Amino acid sequence: MHKYILYPMSPIINRRSVLTLILLLFAASQLTLSAKKRENLKNWNEGPLTWADYQQVELSPLATNTSQPTFKLNAVKKKTFIQNYKLVYYQVDCTLNRDRSYYDPSRADDLDLRANQAIFDTWELYARYIQSRAIGETTPAYSRVLEDYMVKADKEIAKFQQESNQFRDEAVISKYEESVRSQLEKTKRKEPDLSVTQVPAYRYGFYIGAEHESLLGTAKEKVNDMFGFNVGIDYITKRQWYIDFGMTGYFTELKTNNFYHDIGYDYDWVTDKTVNHFRMYLNVGHIFDLNQYFRLIPYAGIGYADISQQSDKINPDSQDRSYYPSSLGSFSVQAGVNADWMIRRNISPDDITDTSLRFKLYGAYEDWGIGYKTWSVNVGLVFNLDTYSFLQGIFIPIPIII
Repeated sequence: MHKYILYPMSPIINRRSVLTLILLLFAASQLTLSAKKRENLKNWNEGPLTWADYQQVELSPLATNTSQPTFKLNAVKKKTFIQNYKLVYYQVDCTLNRDRSYYDPSRADDLDLRANQAIFDTWELYARYIQSRAIGETTPAYSRVLEDYMVKADKEIAKFQQESNQFRDEAVISKYEESVRSQLEKTKRKEPDLSVTQVPAYRYGFYIGAEHESLLGTAKEKVNDMFGFNVGIDYITKRQWYIDFGMTGYFTELKTNNFYHDIGYDYDWVTDKTVNHFRMYLNVGHIFDLNQYFRLIPYAGIGYADISQQSDKINPDSQDRSYYPSSLGSFSVQAGVNADWMIRRNISPDDITDTSLRFKLYGAYEDWGIGYKTWSVNVGLVFNLDTYSFLQGIFIPIPIII
């Protein structure tokens, strides 16, 4: 008997031609604007319903209903920023469409109007319920919230209709009116309480990308520049301290054959074999948010590095005839800065997410122990994701008070 419509609806448009897409979007926007102009809506906040809000029609004598209101919930997606993070929430309004609501003045009475008002109040109550859960929800998750409450509202109104004998039992209607009004008093309509959204005390991150290393000093004369990968995990505290554990792996070739003679394997490193350079590190830094799009992270740290090349000596215990690696190990010290371009920064009451493209610039020092005390300049580009919920259950929060 009583209609409701949930707006807006978002069809997916897919066209081969960009021009066609633009024309379709323009036409759709014009139709939407035209439809909005034609709609004659009454918001619940504008006051109680009157028959002046309805269109007069003459209904069939066989019709069981004497009036037909059309209610609709309008969910408008909004956003704001908290500490440079985007927070998504929804404004949910309950309205009556005056142009699509009808009544038969020869048959409708005040009892019908009271029943319609009680149903209007019910939809307003559920609009408030929905809005109370409207902070930080993604579109699919929010759709599930809407669906859950719509089903509950449908059931409640159907029960009211049945118990009131098609909205004709005044005692039942009076009792229902009192119940809904009491719930409305307890559930005040208000904007989402954004103050409850706080940056979590810690969050984890993951990054992966590529790096280039240029050696300086005497090593530069014998080793080519290196290219490789960079992966790692970081830990960020509420006070924006940054702890970074990661590794880099580089691949290059020698410029000369007299780089290193391995006495143990009686092996001279050569130019026609790949040289591998591996570094594992632990850095500590601090995050400086410049704005909602950029941040800088100066840092310094220590680590362990290894440079190696496969020797000519075969491992007799290996079934695949692998060669023993000839390697040099060293401690490492590094310092630099990360510049993050924030692709996406979202916050919700229970999570926070940073997605960024990170440019890395740092210097490193290693002592390979054969007269090569090596400095290097490293640049990298990595994709980075930081979130409170990432890797929870795998890592225990680090008890550091900084």
